[in-house]
Amino acid sequence: MARRARVDRSPEQKLEIVLEGLESGNIAETCRRYEVAPNLYYRWKDEALQGATAALLGMLRNWILSGRGNNQNSRHKTPHSESHIWIRALAVSC
Repeated sequence: MARRARVDRSPEQKLEIVLEGLESGNIAETCRRYEVAPNLYYRWKDEALQGATAALLGMLRNWILSGRGNNQNSRHKTPHSESHIWIRALAVSC
């Protein structure tokens, strides 16, 4: 059997594939649909979760250091960021 040509995917495409697999619960079907080896899928998943964890910890650290974490009257009780897709990834994986 001939080897398939390598497909270069952007980080956004990889994350969407990972999220689709997590949301559907059928990793094998997602891998077949996108012609991705399961071990590659799981590597992408691990990388996405590590990146999400690092991003969220960084946001939390900045939020605490800014003093907003201690101010009960603050209108901003949680850290805000444009990295909502990482939060979605963490929520789906739990």
